[in-house]
Amino acid sequence: MLVKWLKEHWKRCIFFGFVFVILVPLLINILFKIQSPIDFVVAEWDASAALAFYGALLGAGITVYGVYLTIQYSRENYREDVRNRVLPFIVIDMLKTKSHKNIFSTNEIDNEPEFEGYIEYKLEDYYCILKDGKIEYRNALTKEQKQLIENGGTRWVPNGNGGSYVVVDEICVPLEFENIGNGTAVNFRCGINRRDVPIDDRRFLPVIAFRVGGKLMMHIFSEDCGRDSKNLGEYILSFVYEDIYKNKYEQSFDISIEYNEEHHAPMFSINMDHAQELLK
Repeated sequence: MLVKWLKEHWKRCIFFGFVFVILVPLLINILFKIQSPIDFVVAEWDASAALAFYGALLGAGITVYGVYLTIQYSRENYREDVRNRVLPFIVIDMLKTKSHKNIFSTNEIDNEPEFEGYIEYKLEDYYCILKDGKIEYRNALTKEQKQLIENGGTRWVPNGNGGSYVVVDEICVPLEFENIGNGTAVNFRCGINRRDVPIDDRRFLPVIAFRVGGKLMMHIFSEDCGRDSKNLGEYILSFVYEDIYKNKYEQSFDISIEYNEEHHAPMFSINMDHAQELLK
């Protein structure tokens, strides 16, 4: 508040500073050098005493005004704090929709949905698919990918003897995000990108409002993380969001996917040591 007030009234401050700090003491000094023709107005004290008295009055006046500014600043802060406690803020979430009508009334159709008709829902599960060194996002896994997970990372491969289960170098890592802060994360975006991708070129999921206590799931999935896979490497999981005052923040987690020669399997690791960064 004081800095703002000085910026708005700096010319006035310079003027009054010149008057009270330079001009008035100079005037007092000049007056004590003038001989008065009237005995009644002849000073019985010297200029140093007058200047000391004037300095005491000036200091007291500045102190009183400083206390006044402090009280005003505290009152404005209190009003701002009370306003923030009851501040409404409206956010919008775009719901997903899907519809299905089974025109064949039979239970023998594969992948028959659990519903029939039209529904609206909020998407809370995201799937980050790593394939051929590229990253893509989906709302769900395919039937074959689900079966791969359910079979413990093995896939049935037919051959001349009928077939057998083959181990696939896959990864499936479910991550849960939760807003444990004090306010809604506005314009919340999250995404996984290669670490060497420039910040301006990183891709994110669609923007949402992430409310306090809200939770989201992201599943990192890949069917190919073998020894020479393009999907191995260093990644970064980023969250970018704002508060209701348009302050922008970022949190980032380092992710590593590598092939472990000793266990003959891909290994996934994430560095939980991170900090929230206020972006300018």
